[in-house]
Amino acid sequence: MSEIGKTLSKFLFYAVAIVLLAWTASLTVAFITAALPNMAWYVPYLALVAFDGGMIAWLFVFLKYAQGTMQRAVSIALTAFDFLGVALLVIAEILLGGQNIAEAPAALGTWAIWGIGIWTVVNVAGVLLFHIGDPDAQVQMSIQNEKDAIFRGALANLGSRRVENSKALADTLGARMYDAMLAELFVDRNGDGIPDALQSGQAVPGHVIASQTQQPGRAMAATGANANRTTITPDGDYSLQILANGRWVTAIKYSHYDDAVKDANERYDEGETAVRIKNGNAIAYELGNDVNYSQRPSAPRPFGLEESGPRPLSSNTPEFPYR
Repeated sequence: MSEIGKTLSKFLFYAVAIVLLAWTASLTVAFITAALPNMAWYVPYLALVAFDGGMIAWLFVFLKYAQGTMQRAVSIALTAFDFLGVALLVIAEILLGGQNIAEAPAALGTWAIWGIGIWTVVNVAGVLLFHIGDPDAQVQMSIQNEKDAIFRGALANLGSRRVENSKALADTLGARMYDAMLAELFVDRNGDGIPDALQSGQAVPGHVIASQTQQPGRAMAATGANANRTTITPDGDYSLQILANGRWVTAIKYSHYDDAVKDANERYDEGETAVRIKNGNAIAYELGNDVNYSQRPSAPRPFGLEESGPRPLSSNTPEFPYR
């Protein structure tokens, strides 16, 4: 075939194609204009993107632009789908456009009206699917999926770590809470070595404190926790002891703490060098000057244990042996 023949054939082909598209497009516009009479004049021309224009556009996308299986499948599928839409509206316009030779199917108009909406929505969905099928977008989605999987694994690992270390974490938190409670209970703002809670007449939780004015040289007589951090109750087995010749001698026993304190105060006021009240091996109350003791320990005695000899009666820097 000569070059002239090829050129002429190509010209005729594209001329026929253009005329056919113009013809089908005019029928499509005419039907949409009749179907949507209240719309602006240019709306039917915009609708061609879902029919005649969309058919040609998706065909060129399939041939020249689509990459990957998903994009190529979407573009060729919408090319065929838009062709069916063109066929539906062209037939509907020919049969329902005013001719009275052939009888149109009763449901043809309904199908065509529904077709306008359906073909529009499907083309919009095709645009979205085509974008999702882009290779770069799929790479980004794959990377994000892996990130999400790692994050879900981290959340699961967080829960397992909490289960494995719950006891240690609870112990640490409980110890800090306990330290805070002790600091609050044993706060000593005036620096006299006696917690403020035992001097204010306010009860330490769980005990009853009897408010009493402290006299010079005397430990506070109170139930609760005294300056030696000995737990005191109103009733118990209390022994009143006096210091004689460097040794402690039990003078009398009491079943009520207040009675023992009263007698100790009276004996000390009457001239005893030092007096104290014991509850078992623990010293609950004591009065006197430790310089008069014949013996004195070289280190503080552990609380709650019997001393080997006389001990200092007070300390300005109480420790916390409760941790």
